[in-house]
Amino acid sequence: MSQTLYFSISGVLLLEWQNISWTPVPSFNLLYDGFLCAEKPRGEFPFYLVVQQGRPPMGNRNRLIRTAHNFSVGEDMVCCGHRHNKIRWTSWLGNFPVEGGQSMAGKTVRVWYEFSNNKRSVWPWMFFPELLVCFHVVQPVIEWLLMGRDIFFLHAGAVEKEGKALLLAGRGGVYKTSHIISLLQQGWSFLSDDLVILRDAMIWPTPLHVSFFDYFFRHCPDEKLTWVRMLGSFFWLRRKSPLGFAVGRPAFPGAINIILRKNDHQSLEWSDRPFDDHVARMLIASDRLEKLNFNELSEVRGRMFLHLDQCRGTSLWENYWHRYETAILKAFQGVPCRVIRMNPEQFEAGNIDYILAG
Repeated sequence: MSQTLYFSISGVLLLEWQNISWTPVPSFNLLYDGFLCAEKPRGEFPFYLVVQQGRPPMGNRNRLIRTAHNFSVGEDMVCCGHRHNKIRWTSWLGNFPVEGGQSMAGKTVRVWYEFSNNKRSVWPWMFFPELLVCFHVVQPVIEWLLMGRDIFFLHAGAVEKEGKALLLAGRGGVYKTSHIISLLQQGWSFLSDDLVILRDAMIWPTPLHVSFFDYFFRHCPDEKLTWVRMLGSFFWLRRKSPLGFAVGRPAFPGAINIILRKNDHQSLEWSDRPFDDHVARMLIASDRLEKLNFNELSEVRGRMFLHLDQCRGTSLWENYWHRYETAILKAFQGVPCRVIRMNPEQFEAGNIDYILAG
């Protein structure tokens, strides 16, 4: 059954997702101060983004005049082909502000998407296919729009206690979610397990995010996914009530942990230091690779900045990272930092003292 969902992000951007397929996300995720709304919120938002299934009107598609690497652009329209394993889909982006939202002039940014060959029914995306669109298309657009207001998404987990945020950064697969869950069980409040909002040098919660849902959907403490375990986890989740962890308030960073993967089984290693330019480079490099989604330029499926730079001769990618680095250094300079090197298989729930820096 299709529905329309509204997401208010930091009171700056309103996302309206029309005709979204049935998804368990609204029922089994944490809600936070109108972040997810059943009805369109009242009031004005500087940025308005509409996402919907289907193709844009023919007149819009006819304005696509330049094509490169399964990517086409026009004066105010972008079209990109996507692939995730066996799943393929196409997205269109209209009224995209190349200047980062500075010249919107009241326009509404629009995203259309269409799955091909019924590949949306591939397990497990048959239950929530829009999560692919969210990660590969919608999130990059939101990041670019919010950049003009000095608001950034940071690939990291975070928890909060007594007004201070503990940030856990690192590439995918280093068990950030597992660490976050263990900290929640020790009385911390939830901010995010995979994506935090950095605004005004503070960490803001993003409790509605696919990884946190995905972890509980799988119900795999060791994060080893199999088809049988996922099927069992789905029915486990359907029998449970919505998640009930406390959501923290926006907080200034109190400590940062950067988790680096080791390829051996030697003992854990960590070193303490204040956040400086060297640590910032490690953090930014990790986030850059996540935003590229582990792909070479010719296979970038949702990070459209590089394609736009190629086709239009712009510097979107460079400009984004310049402003991102400035915000990171401003927010975290001098904050206690712990660099941790571990093999993910060494993680033991309940034994995370090495995480608590400072």
